Parts: sequence; structure tokens; C-alpha cells
Amino acid sequence: MDDLNVSTNLSDMLERLSEEQNQMSGRLEEKEMEKAGWERQVAVKRMMLDRVEAELNKIKKEGIIVGDELRMKVNQQKLLVGDLGQEEQTTPVFGIKQKTEKLEEMKRKVEKLELSRKYFEEEKKEVDRGWNEFVVSVRGVEDSCGLGKELLDVKRTGKVLKERLEEM
Repeated sequence: MDDLNVSTNLSDMLERLSEEQNQMSGRLEEKEMEKAGWERQVAVKRMMLDRVEAELNKIKKEGIIVGDELRMKVNQQKLLVGDLGQEEQTTPVFGIKQKTEKLEEMKRKVEKLELSRKYFEEEKKEVDRGWNEFVVSVRGVEDSCGLGKELLDVKRTGKVLKERLEEM
């Protein structure tokens, strides 16, 4: 009986162990499926995280580029206006301020030159009038002295002699 009892106990135990093993196998399969589900969710979340990180990096790069472009535009504007600080200005900068000053200086020079030109034109007219009066008075003196006619005669004679000399 003892053997029978032991064998019944053993069979019961084996049965329970088998049931327990089946339950454990079922639970293991459930947990494996649950794990696979979690792994899929983690993979999906990781892919989303990677996309978000890539988008964030892209936005950071664009931010850096926009910041650099903004600084360049500000510097260009300062260059155009001529409004750079002394420490940044290593070479002469000709911006709007400097060009405006240069333009004003050139306008003043042009005004001075225009005044000088007008003065010299007036002086030339005065000299021309004086010269014309001088020429008229010299001709008058020549005509009154008869030297003018004699001078013309001498010039004509010189021309005639020159022509004859060339013919020979």
C-alpha cells in the first residue's frame, strides 16, 4: 500500500507538476507576447524619438544658420551706414555716412571751381575787350602813320619775290 500510496502521490504530483508546467508555459507565452508587444511599442517610440531628434537637430542647424545670416545682415547694414565700432574697423570703411560727407565735400569743391570759372571768364572778357581796343588803336596808329600800308606792300613784295625764287 505504501507503494500504491507513493505511486498515487507521485502521479498526483506529476499531474500537478504537469498542470503547473502548462500554466507556467501559458503564462510564459503570455509574457513573451506581452514582451513582444512592449518591444514593438518601444521600437515605434524609438523611431518617433529618432524622428523628433532629427527634426530638433534640423531646427537647431536652421537656427544657427539664421543667426549667422542675421549677424551678417546686421554687419552689412553697419558697413553700408558706416556705423561700425572702432574695434571692428581695421580698414577705412566707406558707408553711407562717409559717402555723404565725401559728396558734400565734392559739392563744395564744385561750387568753388564754378566761382573760379566765372571769375576767369569775366577776366577773359575784360582782357578780350582790352585787346580788341588795343588792336583797333594799333591799326589806327598804323593807318595814320602810313606804316600799315607800307607793311602790307612789303609783305606783298616779299610774297612775289618768294614765288619768283621758287619758279627759278
